[in-house]
Amino acid sequence: MKKRYNEEQILRILAEAEKGKPVADRLRVYRGYGQFFIEVSRTPRQVSLAYSLHMGKDFTHWTHQVDLTVPMRTSYLDIETAFLIQYFNGFGESLRDYTVQSATVRAGFSLVR
Repeated sequence: MKKRYNEEQILRILAEAEKGKPVADRLRVYRGYGQFFIEVSRTPRQVSLAYSLHMGKDFTHWTHQVDLTVPMRTSYLDIETAFLIQYFNGFGESLRDYTVQSATVRAGFSLVR
């Protein structure tokens, strides 16, 4: 037996399908389809400054990120380390609250062997 739907049920099913779209599809409105990226560094193992920009689908949701990396030489176990500072201002930082604009500063260390 085939199940029949009335107009109200069909509209409710379509509304639920819109809500159920993958986050990546909804996130494009805030992050856009492209990225502008520039990095300035003299050599690969010196201080570098990077900037990235997302403009949103309609150029209405701007997202900026600035990264500063300062390499540090250590002779212990032949491990390269770097001190990292990152500034983020924009949308899409969290998948849960991608529609909310946020500003964040982070700092940390990177270990590379």
